[in-house]
Amino acid sequence: MALKSDKTRILVNIPMKLKEELEKIALEDNRSVSNYVVTLIEKDIKEKNKKAAP
Repeated sequence: MALKSDKTRILVNIPMKLKEELEKIALEDNRSVSNYVVTLIEKDIKEKNKKAAP
């Protein structure tokens, strides 16, 4: 599948058990695993930026 020009792919290795849990939580939240992971990363970055702001 082609990516939009403003996106990139990354490869992440995680334990199988963690992936299973991630899939379950993403499904419960009606999201794909990819979308759920992006959402988690965005939340974390926003929190860290708030803490770093003067």
